[in-house]
Amino acid sequence: MQGYSNGSDGEVILTGRLAEFRIALLQEIDAASRQEASSAVPLANGRRIGQVGGSFQYIFDIESSLNLPGDAPGDLLIPGRSPIEVVVVAVDGMVITLGVPEDLGPAVPSARLQSNLALLMRRLIARIEEKAEIPNPTGDRVLQGEAHGAALKVDLASFKLNHEQSEAVETSLGFDVTFIQGPPGTGKTRTIGALATSLFRAERSVLLVSHTNIAVDQALLKMADHIGAEEREAGLVVRVGTPKDTQLLEHPDLLLSTHVEKRSKALVDRRAALESNREQATEEVKGICRNIELCEWVGQAKGDIEQMGSDLTSLHEKEVEVDGLSETLTQLELQRDYWSTARTEAQAAKKNAQRLAETDETVRSTRVARSECEANLGRLAAELSAARVLLGQTCSAGWLMRKWRGWPTPDEQTKKVQELENSLAERTAESDLLREHLATAEAERDHLEELIRGFRIKHRLEPDGLLSKTSAYEAKVEQTKTSVHEARRRFQSEYVRLRNLLKTRLAALIQLELAEESPESTDGMFEQIQRAYECAGRITRGMNLTALTARRDALNADITRIEVELQVIEEDLKRVAELVIADAKVVATTLTRAYLRDAIQGRRFDTVIVDEASMAPIPALWVAASVATSAAVIVGDPQQLPPIVISTHDLAEKWLGRDVFEVAGVTRQHPCFKQLREQYRMHPAISAVPNALIYRGELRDAEGTRDDGNLGLWYRYDWGHDSPLLLVDTGSLHAWVTSIPRNKGSSRLNFLSAAVCLDIAE
Repeated sequence: MQGYSNGSDGEVILTGRLAEFRIALLQEIDAASRQEASSAVPLANGRRIGQVGGSFQYIFDIESSLNLPGDAPGDLLIPGRSPIEVVVVAVDGMVITLGVPEDLGPAVPSARLQSNLALLMRRLIARIEEKAEIPNPTGDRVLQGEAHGAALKVDLASFKLNHEQSEAVETSLGFDVTFIQGPPGTGKTRTIGALATSLFRAERSVLLVSHTNIAVDQALLKMADHIGAEEREAGLVVRVGTPKDTQLLEHPDLLLSTHVEKRSKALVDRRAALESNREQATEEVKGICRNIELCEWVGQAKGDIEQMGSDLTSLHEKEVEVDGLSETLTQLELQRDYWSTARTEAQAAKKNAQRLAETDETVRSTRVARSECEANLGRLAAELSAARVLLGQTCSAGWLMRKWRGWPTPDEQTKKVQELENSLAERTAESDLLREHLATAEAERDHLEELIRGFRIKHRLEPDGLLSKTSAYEAKVEQTKTSVHEARRRFQSEYVRLRNLLKTRLAALIQLELAEESPESTDGMFEQIQRAYECAGRITRGMNLTALTARRDALNADITRIEVELQVIEEDLKRVAELVIADAKVVATTLTRAYLRDAIQGRRFDTVIVDEASMAPIPALWVAASVATSAAVIVGDPQQLPPIVISTHDLAEKWLGRDVFEVAGVTRQHPCFKQLREQYRMHPAISAVPNALIYRGELRDAEGTRDDGNLGLWYRYDWGHDSPLLLVDTGSLHAWVTSIPRNKGSSRLNFLSAAVCLDIAE
């Protein structure tokens, strides 16, 4: 056997399976603690539904289903109150029922539940360590799937069981371990009731436990029909814990609290008297404390109220400052179009001035070029005239004369004349072009001069001067914006501080009934505080603070004495409760309470029956089975929800994430395995679905399930659109899943599927 220890001093050394239990639970504690530390479950619409003993039951709406076993502890967090220790009675879909130790009134609009699964698991570890050296043959046989014995034939006619239910009861009466698989609607609770009653009649003691309170109640109600009033009144069958089923309240002789009160009437009466005295003294103390607080407050609050008034005046001054700066900014903003246009015009004028300088230079250079071009034209004209004269001479002279004079040939001179004519034409065209350019440049210069002249007349400033003024305007706007922002920030900061201060102090005065519901404005709150101060002054006029303090201390001493006596009485009643449990033949409770309650773990039972066992953690099952001297009956359905495990550790998944049927390895061929196959709950069209998909066709429909007579109360045959089973294929919708915020996390929601469901239901 391998031993495991986490190394802590004083830790009980465990080996083998028990060591693995502890590691699995410690890993789950770590995972649960991280989860619980990050969130508390929001509760809404709390309603008081009744009182069972000293516990008041409240139901709340929840946003999503919870994995909390019956009798799990937790803290109820209500705004403005200290945490209240509560017990989870039941979780039914989107509704949770809590057992609360005090009356919270008829309604609790909102609250949060901080569950404490880690505490449960630590208590379970303590039980395992406590039982480490004590043999647990029944628990070991359950986990190993070992069974010995033979079915015991008994008369079960009064229970009206079918053949398989009878077989399950007879096997459970004869074998030391029995596994019963009870699919939905197959009469599992009826079978448990018949078995527990048969064991009771055979003088065999029974511990009946289940994962939930409602399952315990229903099994016990099945027993109640077959047990005599004298036996119930004698306390031989006892329900330990807070029942969920209201029908059980009609059988108070089955409740532990009834028998405790019956055996301890003097103690119960004394407790009631002390609680009444404590309530009266507490109410008087509350009144005296209120008067003391008023006296002390009246003596000290004047300076605070004056300071709040001064702060309120300062706040109004800051508000006026904000309004003034905001008005200045508004006026500046009204000028924005003018200054924006002015900036554009100044920039355009500056560009025009630059273009004017460039145009002046163009005019000057064009004039120079044109003068040069005109000079070239005169020279070329003179040369052309001389060339033409020479051409006439060469044409009229003979060869000798041309040679004598050195003249060119007529062809040569003709070519020369043509060249000069071409050059003259080019220069003439160039001159014309320069004249046009000069005219254009002079026109543009005149236009630019006119624009600049118009700008100066309009603004009486040079462009740079106007740009400088525009920049100064924009700087002033930004500076004013900054001033407005800072003034608003100072005002808002002071407003929030003062409003919170006034609201907090007014809330205290409202609790003292000196003021009404808090108004929204700071002025209104301050006026309420002033009136409350005046009212408190009238109330406390003539009161003696020393005498009030002395009376309060005396009453508190009385309350302390009463609470000490009440604690002694509660211990005595607890011992009486332990005696009632010890004397009972049948004890019914939740699996959680079975390992939490010393009185149950401190005695032995002939047989332990575990209902909803497929949902139960294996270590808790092992502990429950440890009090059995002869037999254990494991009832559940491994085809339904298995235990839920948070940790991903291998041992946590091995011992907390698997159901007992899987761990024990029982099969249909096992002699101690019995399956209930006849279902009474569903229409055959509905049962066909789980029968085909889950139960391999083994379920049978009982007589009456096909008879639609019971459905006639609400089923519309004449409508023509109903059927017992409707399958809707939403594949063509291409539905998507989205996430919606839920506190610090999120929940998935398929809008299209939800809409289809609503439409069908409508």
